[in-house]
Amino acid sequence: MAGRISRSKRVPFAPPTCEDRSLQFAPVALAAVLVVPWTSVRAEEWTTLDDTIARVTVAESANPDGSYKYQYTVTNLDPKRHLVSIEIGFEQDSGDLELVTFPVAFLDHDDDRLAEVLSGTSPKGWSRPLIQTGEESPGHSLCWEAQKRGTGIPPGGTVTGFSVTVRARDISHLKSHWTVRFSLGLPASSRLKQEQPPARPASPPSPDRKRQR
Repeated sequence: MAGRISRSKRVPFAPPTCEDRSLQFAPVALAAVLVVPWTSVRAEEWTTLDDTIARVTVAESANPDGSYKYQYTVTNLDPKRHLVSIEIGFEQDSGDLELVTFPVAFLDHDDDRLAEVLSGTSPKGWSRPLIQTGEESPGHSLCWEAQKRGTGIPPGGTVTGFSVTVRARDISHLKSHWTVRFSLGLPASSRLKQEQPPARPASPPSPDRKRQR
């Protein structure tokens, strides 16, 4: 399906998910923006800006029909919290939606729910990829959510199988930011790191070259 994607309403509940990016803490009076080397603070919203709490890598592969598959691997480096959602193409610090090319197939519910990607995959226990759009940004992001509370990626765990297929190669799926959210507390946001394809094994020398030696 192509065309306009309806914008979902924000439904506040904890923990924050794709549909609720803000973190609601107890009332805090902060009149200015405070920035320290590893944390950005804007009013009641805190976000870590490095790879010390989570890491997300992406692998790119071309399909015979000219479409491209982007597969993401997520590692939870937090020692105590479960990682419960992953969003690709959203930078928490700036609020930008960075992905350009929409998935090959998606279902727009045209109501308060986010559009679901049909040309994507999810690990067991996770939602289908969801498309997040915004009125002030021409781009979009992709989000996966753990389907049950108390699940997700445990501390120290790594999960792969988050993928999406788009019609043509799109560098924004390689160079954008990711944002992950946890069962409690601070989210984390940083830039994707591309996985390098495995090196091809060297071919053995031909019989003619052996004889020349």
